[in-house]
Amino acid sequence: VITAFNRQSSSTLDKTSTRTRLPDGTWLSPVDVGLTSETTGANRNRCALAWDDSRQEARLYVLWRDVTVAGQERGRLSLYTSADGGVTWALTQEDCLTTPMDWSAATTGYTVTGISLALAGGALGSLLISVTSNDTAGLSLVSTVLQYASGDGGFTFDLVEAYAPTVTNDTLGG
Repeated sequence: VITAFNRQSSSTLDKTSTRTRLPDGTWLSPVDVGLTSETTGANRNRCALAWDDSRQEARLYVLWRDVTVAGQERGRLSLYTSADGGVTWALTQEDCLTTPMDWSAATTGYTVTGISLALAGGALGSLLISVTSNDTAGLSLVSTVLQYASGDGGFTFDLVEAYAPTVTNDTLGG
């Protein structure tokens, strides 16, 4: 069993870590995976785990906020893999999103609330990123789902749709 979680290592820094439970029930110490990124408020890293049967490896996807260019914060997705049950991790793909998402405070940006993965035929086929739009005038902080699809087994993802429910197309409004 492998678990993944994000934790704040200081008031402005975020780390992604994993813990592995051995068959005898013993939990190993947390392993910090990848980079430490700057975070503020709700803009914390998000992560999701998947098991790739064809490659017999664990995959950890970390969505992180790249703030290298002031005012142009971008959400980037990195892939780490482990062939030893989560004891060690290696960066496999630094940029899995073909177009980084806008994770800035601007009205064009989003605040990320979660990510999840879906399998298609045993391979990673889609990625869903739950966000809240920062467009207070046009969208009134609407919860949105960004849907990405992968044609290469989860190494890269292309944006397919940004779904924002309305009164006429949400599940409650019919």
